[in-house]
Amino acid sequence: MKRLLSLILALVMVLSLPGLAFAADIGVQQIGGGEEEETEPVSLDDLKINREVEIEGWGILTLTRFEFADHLYHNDKGRSYGSWYESGKEADYALLRMDITNTTKKEKDYLTEVEVKVVYDDDYEFQGWYYQSNFDVDENDAIHKDDQFPIEPMYQGHYIFGCTLPNAVVNGNKPLQMIITIDGNELIYNIRK
Repeated sequence: MKRLLSLILALVMVLSLPGLAFAADIGVQQIGGGEEEETEPVSLDDLKINREVEIEGWGILTLTRFEFADHLYHNDKGRSYGSWYESGKEADYALLRMDITNTTKKEKDYLTEVEVKVVYDDDYEFQGWYYQSNFDVDENDAIHKDDQFPIEPMYQGHYIFGCTLPNAVVNGNKPLQMIITIDGNELIYNIRK
C-alpha cells in the first residue's frame, strides 16, 4: 500500500511540473523584478517625431507620426470594424500617434489620467481627446474606449492623441502646440513654432 501511495504521489508531482505545460499556456510571464519606485511627474517640451524619451520608472515615449486629417477610423465596441469619424468641412483633426513602452514592473493603463489640449498662438485653447490602437487588429484604427487594455511590463502600447481644429487654425501660420498630460507628466509637441 505504501508503494502504491508513493507511486501516486510521484505521478502527481511529475504531472504538475512546469515543463509539461500545454502550448496555450506558454507565453512571456514576468516572475519578479524588484521594488516599484515612485516617480515624480516631469515636463517634457519640444518632443520630436521618432526620438525616444524615457521617463525613468514609467515608460519610454516615441512620437511616431503627426498629421492633419479629415477622418479617423474608430472600431465599434468589441469589434475589429467600425466606422469613420469625420471632422466636417470647417475643421480637421490634428492626430499625434505615440508609442509607450511600459518600464514599470506591473501592467499599466496609460489612459486612466489623461488630458489633451491644443494651444494656438499662445491664446486659443481647444480640448482634445485620446484613443488606444491595437496593432493586432489594425495599426491605424482607434479602438473603442471599453476595449482599452493595460500594457504589460516591457511591452509597447500604441496611442492616438487628437483634437478637432477649425480650418483657420490648421491653415494659419502662428504657433500651434499639442499638450498631453498623462499621470501628471506634461508632454508638449510643437506642431508649428
